Amino acid sequence: MVVPTIAQLVDALPDAALSGLLAFAFGAVLKVSDLLQEHGYRWFRGADIAMGALSTALLLGVLHRADDVHRVFWLAVLLHWVLRGRIDGLNHGLVVTASLLALALWEPSLLERNLAPFLYFFIPLTALGLLHDLYQYTALPGPPWLKEFFKNQHLYWYLIIVGHPVVTAFDLALAVAGLSFVKGYGVFYSERACAMLPRVGIAPPT
Repeated sequence: MVVPTIAQLVDALPDAALSGLLAFAFGAVLKVSDLLQEHGYRWFRGADIAMGALSTALLLGVLHRADDVHRVFWLAVLLHWVLRGRIDGLNHGLVVTASLLALALWEPSLLERNLAPFLYFFIPLTALGLLHDLYQYTALPGPPWLKEFFKNQHLYWYLIIVGHPVVTAFDLALAVAGLSFVKGYGVFYSERACAMLPRVGIAPPT
């Protein structure tokens, strides 16, 4: 485990803060596109695609600024979404397609040079994500404490992101952006937050 010095953390803070802001916005906008696409919310014609395009631009902004390990995190996120069947609309397809193409063009050997960090993110995200989906969408039996753990899917994301120094040097921008994305996507799980959407013209399901 490589621990950065205080001076290194201070130097990295402005970039990490901007990456975190972009990632938070990406998560929030992506969730809004989900609400429009599959949860019955209504705005203008094609709003779900427009929000998908905006979320794509935000993630590309994060990826453009990111170093290799940070990019590997997002590669694992995108591919594990594919395996979990989460790419179920054009809004999601725009994000994944554009981001994978960008990574292939910017860093063709990214995965080859960073296989261990990729596997660290990809395997637990996929395994825990699939288990979360089983508890959420099926009547899979299990102990109450485990069901409660997966009821808030943010918990295992936090653990995986914070634990990345196990396989690579601590990356402040990765940690801030990853945690910010989870918080941004989770904003509109709140009924109180969703109740504010009509203020910008987004009508709730009827």
